[in-house]
Amino acid sequence: MKKPPKSSRPLYSLVILSVIYCLGCTTLCKKPEGVPLASGERIAAGGGGQPGPIAPGLQSSPVGRVFVFDHAEPDLFVMANRHSLDPGPGLYLYEWTGRNKEGVPVFAPGRKINISLADLFSLGISDTSPSLIGSIFQMNDGSIHGWWLIGSEIYRTLFDKQELRFKLDDAGRISMTGLPDAPEIPTSLAIWQQNNNALKVLLSINDGVTHRPDGYWRAPGYIMYDGAGVFLGKWPHEYLYISDTITPGAGSPVKFHQYSLTKKEALHNYQNLTLVEYEKGGAKRLITGTRYGLLLYYPLTSSENAGKKEYVTDESGIILRHKAIAPFPISYINAETRLFSDLIVGGECELIYYPFSGKFNRNGAPIYREPFQILQQNATLYTGTLPVINTMDWDNNGRLDIVSGNSEGRVLLFLNDGTNESPSFSKAQQVKAGGRPIHIQLGYTGSVQGPAESRWGYTCPTVTDWNGDGLFDILMHSAVGRHEVYLNIGKPGNPEFDHGVPIYCEGLELHGTWRVQPGVKKLGEKMAHVILDDDDEFHIYRQIDAYNVEDGGKLHLDDGSTIKANFLSAGGTGRLKIVLEDWDLDGKTDMLVGTPRHGSVPDAVNGLPQSKGLKGASVLFLKNIGADNKPVFAFPKMIRFKGEVIYLGQHACSPEVWDYGQPDGPDLLIGEQDGRIRFYKRKDLNWDD
Repeated sequence: MKKPPKSSRPLYSLVILSVIYCLGCTTLCKKPEGVPLASGERIAAGGGGQPGPIAPGLQSSPVGRVFVFDHAEPDLFVMANRHSLDPGPGLYLYEWTGRNKEGVPVFAPGRKINISLADLFSLGISDTSPSLIGSIFQMNDGSIHGWWLIGSEIYRTLFDKQELRFKLDDAGRISMTGLPDAPEIPTSLAIWQQNNNALKVLLSINDGVTHRPDGYWRAPGYIMYDGAGVFLGKWPHEYLYISDTITPGAGSPVKFHQYSLTKKEALHNYQNLTLVEYEKGGAKRLITGTRYGLLLYYPLTSSENAGKKEYVTDESGIILRHKAIAPFPISYINAETRLFSDLIVGGECELIYYPFSGKFNRNGAPIYREPFQILQQNATLYTGTLPVINTMDWDNNGRLDIVSGNSEGRVLLFLNDGTNESPSFSKAQQVKAGGRPIHIQLGYTGSVQGPAESRWGYTCPTVTDWNGDGLFDILMHSAVGRHEVYLNIGKPGNPEFDHGVPIYCEGLELHGTWRVQPGVKKLGEKMAHVILDDDDEFHIYRQIDAYNVEDGGKLHLDDGSTIKANFLSAGGTGRLKIVLEDWDLDGKTDMLVGTPRHGSVPDAVNGLPQSKGLKGASVLFLKNIGADNKPVFAFPKMIRFKGEVIYLGQHACSPEVWDYGQPDGPDLLIGEQDGRIRFYKRKDLNWDD
């Protein structure tokens, strides 16, 4: 991300700036220094104690910006979704601590906040439920409210600043009337506070259309597209409803009516509703996110209709498209105007800040400047979600660096400014090929799970010297299922990559199940390329030249059986991350395999990890009991940390060795679904039953 423009920076005096920017310079100003990696812990941003992106979960949704601690700028409430790992799903409060010398807002690490919704537990809903949809806002009297949408009712909670928790307001339960009949349902809300403290509630309504075609979407014979490549499902939309005026303390019910001009406002769905102000004392405006990354604008022209939707644009006049799928916006204060005209946008990525340019396009919609990451203190290294990690000495200085793919479809580089024992990883840089950042997106027909996933990419790079010229290349697989190679045409210490070129077998593009990191290494006399084939089984190909391989057949266990990957079909196939490495140091190349929770290696019944009860994604060790030129593998073992199996959530994890010549053998890194990397000292690991 580029630095924000000067006009978006706060106009504080030099004295105040020196206090905000440099108080506690060890956090915001000091050059990073490495600290020893801690076994079992996540790798820190920089060398530890450094700021980094805010992303508490797999999906991170800002739901409130209020003055909890009475600072110059608001604090943030952010929801982490149900698939989040450490510290887990729930609501987090980030205290504003200032802006750094580039004008970027900086927050303290998040604190988990309790929401006391005792009445909801009888409905099977808790504060970590994916059904907990809310909006947190501050009244003119300073009180902080959290309103939570459950079915056709809204529950009001009040924030206790002393206890840092939301408490259920017994008189605040609101029943909604006038809503459309099922299956059309409310999906998100915003609170519109009037000048007289009266309130209105804005709702998004889903039209009830089922997107996917009939049938079980992970059945072996499930069909998503017809023979012409046309999607066989339907296209849901969402639209807006608004309440009558609500007087604080008044009981329910509250009547609603349609507010948008049509019922086809947002394709698929909205992602949050946020009220924005562009002039002091002026009318509020509405901005929403959409599934496919757009930000919609409504002028809110009257109490009867929201006005015609328009599209938020960038400064070049192009419709703004967020970096990740399903942007979740909330308005935030502009440091100069003190208006809530800027945006903080979450989603399946870190929180991103969009400064308002002060201008509107010819359609009357606001124009936003180039975005940048907002920061939290004492952060962990963030790669983007579902990282697929590699280690290598990128700049030829003797220190191991990290390259990672992610769900956005990008490839990021983290240079090590420290040492191998005590690394300090710099801010992410996008890896380029052909002069442009690598960015793979599924598109309309690219996903076996349908066009609703068009904005994902799931890049799965393997970095190795593929063509034997002494420079490491990138072997790439992704959600689109293409196996490609990006040849390094640079120099040692200064990599430069050509455009991606398909890998061919007998003249046909190499193919198999999706989202697999290929295992690539020289086995015997030739480079090997191990993937999952069309049967979702481990398959080896051997290199002929830089763009062609020959079929080496399926890999087998010592009992002669093939090695399967999953027990689910269709979109549940693939997903494994394969690393070829002599892990047990016996001179033969083994396999380390990162799996999703539903991974089932080597068969659908007894395979790991699913046969252990779907406890989480795991790393498996498959010992080579054959030879490198003819590998045969033993039944997989689960990698354990201090005697306990490593389980890492729903989605696939990514193993990689941390090898700089340690006498006892390499240590282990694992990329987690939340976008963090965890380090494990070899002496703390075992792989015996």
